[in-house]
Amino acid sequence: VYPSRYEGFGLVLLEAMSFGLPVLTCNNSSLPEVVKNESMLVETDDVGALATKMLAILIGNQSLRKNMIQYGYQRCKIFNWQKSALNTLHVYESLFPPRDKVQ
Repeated sequence: VYPSRYEGFGLVLLEAMSFGLPVLTCNNSSLPEVVKNESMLVETDDVGALATKMLAILIGNQSLRKNMIQYGYQRCKIFNWQKSALNTLHVYESLFPPRDKVQ
């Protein structure tokens, strides 16, 4: 459970999903983009919904829990450090081309 009010990316969520944990977080900032699954999201200040979903995941709906874990494993595969580093490098190269390519 990660009821954050603001996150720049949500690395904590990916880490939890990679360890086979069902993730529940708020529907603000970058968090919905990271999880991309409505069953994993609650309104930021809706404490009742947070509690209800927590109970459903922990003791209520084992099928939901199992599906969230499986989804998390699949979702983590989309993100990786090598891809991130290459994308960052391409941005830098587009902004600052190597001297031998400057005309």
